[in-house]
Amino acid sequence: MKNKKIAIGLVLGIVFAMIVTYIVFNGRKSEVNYTIQDADWQKQNCKLTGWSGSCTSLTYKDSTYYFKTDSFDEKTAENYVGKISAVAEYVDTVFPGTITPDVKVYVGFSEEEVVEKNDQVAVENKITMDSIWEILKKRNTAAWDAAEEYGLLYVYCMENGIIDEKSEKKEKQKIQDQIKEFIGKEENINFLDFNLPMIEAVYFNEEEADTTRLAVKEFAVWYKDQNAFAELEELCRKAGSKDDEVQEKLTESKNEWLKDIGSEKTYQEMGKIAFQYNNYEGFYANSRTNNTAHATYKIEQEDAIWLWDDDDVRSLTYKEMVENYMELEQLRRFDFAEARAYLKEYLPENLNKVKICTKFVKAKPPEPSQYLVGSDTIVINYGWADVAHYLLHEYVHHLACGTDKIFGARHFLDEWFPTLLETFELENRENSKLLGYYDEDYAEGLKELGYWDEKQNTYSLSMGRLRYTWKQHKLKAKEIYPVSVAELQYAQRAVMSKYIVDQYGLEKLVELVKSDGYFQEVFGKSFQDMYFEMIEWLEPQLEGDEWLESNLISLRL
Repeated sequence: MKNKKIAIGLVLGIVFAMIVTYIVFNGRKSEVNYTIQDADWQKQNCKLTGWSGSCTSLTYKDSTYYFKTDSFDEKTAENYVGKISAVAEYVDTVFPGTITPDVKVYVGFSEEEVVEKNDQVAVENKITMDSIWEILKKRNTAAWDAAEEYGLLYVYCMENGIIDEKSEKKEKQKIQDQIKEFIGKEENINFLDFNLPMIEAVYFNEEEADTTRLAVKEFAVWYKDQNAFAELEELCRKAGSKDDEVQEKLTESKNEWLKDIGSEKTYQEMGKIAFQYNNYEGFYANSRTNNTAHATYKIEQEDAIWLWDDDDVRSLTYKEMVENYMELEQLRRFDFAEARAYLKEYLPENLNKVKICTKFVKAKPPEPSQYLVGSDTIVINYGWADVAHYLLHEYVHHLACGTDKIFGARHFLDEWFPTLLETFELENRENSKLLGYYDEDYAEGLKELGYWDEKQNTYSLSMGRLRYTWKQHKLKAKEIYPVSVAELQYAQRAVMSKYIVDQYGLEKLVELVKSDGYFQEVFGKSFQDMYFEMIEWLEPQLEGDEWLESNLISLRL
């Protein structure tokens, strides 16, 4: 009898252990009902873009939920609101930060009935992972910078009975086979970067986005099972960071997961970029052409915010945009920092981040780039070659033009600082990449124009502008002076600025522009006198320049 009791005890123990093991390692609850206290439902007439009628609404915590009255069920609605609120509270704990106040959630409405804005969203009646994400990306716009966070919320919702997407073994195998087939194509392995745009059909098609979401969820579940929920949470919290250790761990973990699901592919990061949802609606509008660009996502850095027009990404491809960005961004950071250091004495205490907006496809103005003073915005037209060529120039406008800056607003001397810094005072790393965007014919054209350093055998903006200034002087030597400030071209402005800074100091150049260009007042000399002094200063620097001499001979000067 004693042995029988022991045997029964052992069996019960084993069963209990199996149950505990299942709970610990599977950890997923069946979907449960959530309730809320003191719900104050209100009926009202709703007039929306594509629908009008009676709504029943509830403002709960920091959001307002709308249901169509004719299909309203209070218990179901409270369960819906309770679940969303529970996830929102979790998000506020893990990803604390600013939330969008009073997000309006239209439950059971279509996108045709509700035009989505920054503070409103239409979702289906059934709570799914995607509907939760649609709400939270409106409520917590600034929180998300990596698709791994989508996977974290999926695991959280599964383990807390908020959603129930458990699949049978056969179905799970089918999902894994779909993922393996998708990433088995060489061009798709980069989707494992798990950047935010990859889980949505903005840049990509529905199949690509759907499969990437499946991969994100499968990876999150796998990582939790291999480690622990707390470790998954910590990894996802840092997934969008620039921490090399975190990125190495992500890469290593993704390759381990690939092996576990039977994939023979090896993943290498193409570009893990911290995309966030953009809250600048119609970020650039050209009043002359009624030409508005739009960016679904932003890339926010310490000193700048990149906004890629959606049409640019679709046209050039996401891969090309990323590759160009990755190359130029690391150079941009150094260039911008050097520009700020150079002008540090003249910058406002709180310098706004500059927005860098691409408008490659929709570009219509003749200018390859523009700086919009009132909105702290640089617009780059036409392509990445223009980014390399003009971005630093426009950034100096940002540093020099505006409230509490050297220029209160743009005026006729505002190009002197950008041309000076981009040409002579800064390394201008981005500009050094210009040749990479053109063929040999372009390089030959630069050589013919004089924008070439023969000793270094490379493009040289400084050499070209020095030569141009001296050449133009020789061309004008037979004409009647005086020369006017308005006649100076970009190259001449750069050289004139360089002369003033070298001979009189940067503070004198600042004084000059603040005086609206009164040379006599600042230097005790006329502009014409200063011009000829600049020419005398310039001549020794170009002595023995074979290119210049040959070109002057050809002009018979």
